[in-house]
Amino acid sequence: MVLDQNQNYITSAYKQISSSAKETGADIPHQNLKINPITITKPGYVYIYLSNETGSRIEVFFDDFKVSHENSLIVQKDDYYPFGMSFNSYTRPGSVGQKFLYNGKELQEETGWLNYGARMYMPELGRWTSVDILADAYVDFSPYAYVLNNPLKFVDPDGKKVLYVNGYWQDTWLGKNVIGSSKPGRGYWGNGFVRGASKFFNDGQRGNGMFIDGSSQWGGDESGSERYTRGYEYAKKHYDELIADMRQDETFKLVTHSEGGAYGAGIAQYLIDQGKTVGTILHLSPDEADEFDNPENTTTYQLGYGGDWVTGNKEVSNADVFGVVDKFSSNSDKAKYAHGSTKGGGVFKSVNALLKAAASGATGVNVTETSSGVRFEFIRKNEDEDKNK
Repeated sequence: MVLDQNQNYITSAYKQISSSAKETGADIPHQNLKINPITITKPGYVYIYLSNETGSRIEVFFDDFKVSHENSLIVQKDDYYPFGMSFNSYTRPGSVGQKFLYNGKELQEETGWLNYGARMYMPELGRWTSVDILADAYVDFSPYAYVLNNPLKFVDPDGKKVLYVNGYWQDTWLGKNVIGSSKPGRGYWGNGFVRGASKFFNDGQRGNGMFIDGSSQWGGDESGSERYTRGYEYAKKHYDELIADMRQDETFKLVTHSEGGAYGAGIAQYLIDQGKTVGTILHLSPDEADEFDNPENTTTYQLGYGGDWVTGNKEVSNADVFGVVDKFSSNSDKAKYAHGSTKGGGVFKSVNALLKAAASGATGVNVTETSSGVRFEFIRKNEDEDKNK
C-alpha cells in the first residue's frame, strides 16, 4: 500500500496464494509470488504486510521474502513555488547534487540563499538581502522586492540584460532641458524612465540595468558613423562585463537616446558578431539616424517628438516601426522640449501607443491611437516579417 507524506492513500497491489502452494512433500518451491512494479511518484510511505484472509487458521511459511527498490533514471528533480522556494524535490542517493537551481542561480548551502551575482536572494521570503540600487526609481515598491512582486510576469536572471545608452549631455541648463541631460549614466534618464523601460521590456530586473555613456565630447565633433564605431569598440573592450552572470539563453535589450542611438547600435552589432542575441532596440530621438547602420537581426522601434530640431526625425535603417508624436503645439515648446523630453518616463505611453497603432494597421500620416489618444504626425511600419523577434 502506497501512502503520501500525509498518509493519504495513493495506490496498492496484492498477490494471492493459489492451491499450488500447498505442501506435498516435494522439495521444490511451491509458488513464486511477485507483483507488478509500482512507481513512486511523490514522497510518502510504503506499507507492506502478509495476511491470511480466509477466516480459518492455516499454517503458512514464506521463504526469501524481499522488497526491492530500484533507483529512478532521474538524478535530480526540483519544483518551485513562483518566488523560488522548492518543494517536491528529489536527488538520487549517492549522486552529486546540482547547486544551480531556481533561475539557474547557485544555492548557498549555509544560508539557503541564491547568488545572483550583484545580490543574494532569499526564495523563502521572495526578497533580496540588500537594497535595490535604483530604489528611488520605484518608490511604490519595496527596495527589497523581487521582480516587482510578480514572478509570474517578470524575471530577474542576471542584472546585465537591459542596456541604457545615453546621448549627449552638458552640465548646463541647455543640456538639461533642451539637448538631453546635465550628466551621463543613470542620472541622464528622467523620473520614472527606468521603471517604464522595465515594464516595456517585460523585465523585472529593475536596479540591475547597465548604464553606458554614448555622448560625444561637445555635440558636433563626431558623425553618427564615428559614434557607431566607438560603440562597437566599447563593446569589444567591455565584453566580459557586458555578459557577466548571463545564461546562454538570455538576450540583450537596448534603449538609447539622442547620440546614444549610433553608439548603442555599434554595441549591439558587436554583441551579435559574438553570437549573442539582441532581442529589441528602442531608439528614442536618435541623432544623425541616417549616418549609421542599425543591426539587421533585431526588433527595432524608433520614436521621436515632432519639431525636434536636433535630429530632424530622420529614420534609422532596419527600423520595424517608426513614429513621430504630435506632442507640442507651439514652436517654442518644440524647440525647448521635443528632443530632451523623450528620455522621461512618460515617453512609454507614446511608445506603447505607437506599437498598438502599428499592430492594428493604423499607419500613415495624422494617426491617432484611439485607446490612449496619442496623436502621431506619421507612423511607418517595416513589413519584413523575417526578422529575429
